Amino acid sequence: MLLLADHHHDHTFSKIFIDVGNEKKTISFDLRPSDAINMTVQCKVPIQVDRNLVYSDRMRVVKPSKLTMQAPQSDGMLCDVDRPDGQPCFETEEFNLIQNMLTAAVEERYLDAAQWRDQLHQLRSNRKNWT
Repeated sequence: MLLLADHHHDHTFSKIFIDVGNEKKTISFDLRPSDAINMTVQCKVPIQVDRNLVYSDRMRVVKPSKLTMQAPQSDGMLCDVDRPDGQPCFETEEFNLIQNMLTAAVEERYLDAAQWRDQLHQLRSNRKNWT
């Protein structure tokens, strides 16, 4: 399990907890958040963020989460926030457009990149009109 729990002078501190075999022993390491997140994603284990850290960094909470157990074949736990609700998500659409634009630029498909850029500008301008 990864716990992002502390923030001092623009630095976030993280701890990773590792269970040792079948023993009741747990080892913890202090790591940079980027390294800790990379390890937990690779190992498919839960990431927990302290609520005070989220609110102090002005992150936007989409909706309160309720922990629910997944089916036994799953690797861990999911929050309701992690599940799609069928509604279009502005952040996901924006991320996909940016990813497509950057991929096209790296592959030197500049006309495609320009089209993705235009779609991104259109999405963002529509978003500003609704707020």
